[in-house]
Amino acid sequence: MEHHMGSDPELLPEVSTAQDTLNTVLANLSLLLLGLLLSVRAVWLQRADLTGCAGTTASNSEIIRLRYAAGTLVLPPLTFLFRLAVETWQGSSAPQSPSGCSARINAWASLLVLTAALLRYYDLTVMQPRLGGE
Repeated sequence: MEHHMGSDPELLPEVSTAQDTLNTVLANLSLLLLGLLLSVRAVWLQRADLTGCAGTTASNSEIIRLRYAAGTLVLPPLTFLFRLAVETWQGSSAPQSPSGCSARINAWASLLVLTAALLRYYDLTVMQPRLGGE
């Protein structure tokens, strides 16, 4: 099985554009997965610190760096997926059809997920550093 990146001149323009979009979606999902893995690592280190497992002692700054990296990694993919959902919604030919309603719901869901990620990032980068000084 051969994988191509970018446009294939033998494909119809619509197929090539769809293929490029799907390649971008895969790249963004990979970034989300990497962010999730960094979050899992941070929680694992925090848990190990609490239980004293395996003689590991992760510094609080290491855990914060992992969370900061995870938060930074997920924002661009979530923004892309929100933009894609809005474009799909706007491109639906019949807004009241089941597919149009589904596109609208997907756009709103993507907005809520992006908003939640932005709030978490704000908490991590603005609020928590202030709490550290108390």
